[in-house]
Amino acid sequence: MFIYHIIQQAGTTIKNSKFSGFDVCTGGKNFPVWYENDQVRNAVVDATHTIVNNTYGAADNRISACKSINSSPDGDVRIIAQEDPDGSMAGEPGFYIQNHEAITNFIDVSTCQAEEEGSCLRFCPGLCLRLGIVGVSQALTTRGYNMIITDTGSGASGTVARGPIWFDELQNHLSAPMPFQLPDPVGKYQISFTDTNGDPAWPGYAKVNLERAPTCTGALVESEIEFVRPQSDDIRCDDLFHEDDYAQGIHGWQESPRSCCFVVCYGVFNMKTRPYVYFI
Repeated sequence: MFIYHIIQQAGTTIKNSKFSGFDVCTGGKNFPVWYENDQVRNAVVDATHTIVNNTYGAADNRISACKSINSSPDGDVRIIAQEDPDGSMAGEPGFYIQNHEAITNFIDVSTCQAEEEGSCLRFCPGLCLRLGIVGVSQALTTRGYNMIITDTGSGASGTVARGPIWFDELQNHLSAPMPFQLPDPVGKYQISFTDTNGDPAWPGYAKVNLERAPTCTGALVESEIEFVRPQSDDIRCDDLFHEDDYAQGIHGWQESPRSCCFVVCYGVFNMKTRPYVYFI
């Protein structure tokens, strides 16, 4: 059984099912529930999945994400966390999590169980996480960017890289998804970005989408997230198209939110001179 759905807000549901025999499969142990490694676009699981009220065989034979994490042709998948809302998988409610700093840095990992062999996940009882996707420009200019998440209350911080782009990077009107799985913060989450040199940067635009809330109580809400942007640099205005000559290449489009200024230029279009207003 694979767990992946490419449409946001629409995850897979597995409930009231009985799994048996997976721990004695010919050729070695298998798992009844596993995260797929094929067509995991942009190496991101971008939907919340529901797995509830099922019965299984051996206690160490529940769920695996090794294929996605270690052998996905679209790039190794990042930030996997799966809720066990009723404890039917682990014996008590909580989350199975991937060992990634953008999760583990924000929780008390001492309460989590050891990683089960072949699962690439560890179970954390009582944990409550919420999936979110930050969309940034997938233009070539953001290649190598990192997203820095900081809890202003605890000081905890984690980094998520802008991963490989499955679709054409030249289609920079599309967004590169940068995922997170976070608990309710001690203070507030601040999200900032750095470029390939590690300097503060802004990826053209950034927008957050929280997926469906988990069953557990006290989940993260959008008002607990804020973006931190570096001071606007007027030099960005030099990247605007001028006289239709595309001096900066075709990747100069600036998208919302507006940051520093607007410029009125004049160019040739259909043999007529018309004004163009570009916001950045």
